[in-house]
Amino acid sequence: MNPIDVLYDPKASKDTLRRALAAALGVPVPEATTATSSLFNACREVFMEAYNNHTGLSYRFGSRDGMALQSIIDQLRVLLADKGDESVLGGFRALIANLPDWYRQNQFNLPVIDKKFNDIVSSIKSTKHGNSSHISADYKRRVLGDLLA
Repeated sequence: MNPIDVLYDPKASKDTLRRALAAALGVPVPEATTATSSLFNACREVFMEAYNNHTGLSYRFGSRDGMALQSIIDQLRVLLADKGDESVLGGFRALIANLPDWYRQNQFNLPVIDKKFNDIVSSIKSTKHGNSSHISADYKRRVLGDLLA
């Protein structure tokens, strides 16, 4: 795309602007920029698909959601000791797939997931290791059976 065309395009994305600037300066586009951008977009698509599958609605993604998503990605980088974009994407997929039911039913949005990141990760870890405070259906059935006997 011609840099002048990009200059007058009010809907030009940051990536398009970066590419046009690089073309105008005669330098290659930095790979880190495109990799980070594609990780963000991949995580966004994972969330949008999960939201749509759960609610049947399209998620209205705004600037607050973008900032929250970037914060979640940054927190996952720290948590996973920055093992690369694929690892962070896998971590994000796991986070969304294992999101506690309460968040899925009541607060299924990126700003809340960002704000409660540590609590959510802790809850997922304790559930995975069998330390969940939730009472299993089998236990409830046995207690009910003992009470009725």
